[in-house]
Amino acid sequence: MKHDWAFYKQMMRENTGLGWDATKNTIIADDDWWEQKIKMDHQYRRFRNKDLSLICYRYDALFSDIIAMGERARAANQEQISEIEVDLDKE
Repeated sequence: MKHDWAFYKQMMRENTGLGWDATKNTIIADDDWWEQKIKMDHQYRRFRNKDLSLICYRYDALFSDIIAMGERARAANQEQISEIEVDLDKE
């Protein structure tokens, strides 16, 4: 599962001239490109004409780095931000 996702991400990042069919969730490339890539690495065969919605959307959510930003963002190993003290006696 994670291996397929990582290979897909690398393939999309390192190759130029690829398109994306948002209706079929498939990679658009001509037959010559696919044949050349499959000869170089047989793993490309798994992604040819395949619905990649699971890899793109589900696996991406599972395996991508999630980044929190802003002043209240904290890593899991950081202390929790203390709550803001409010003086209710002041009016």
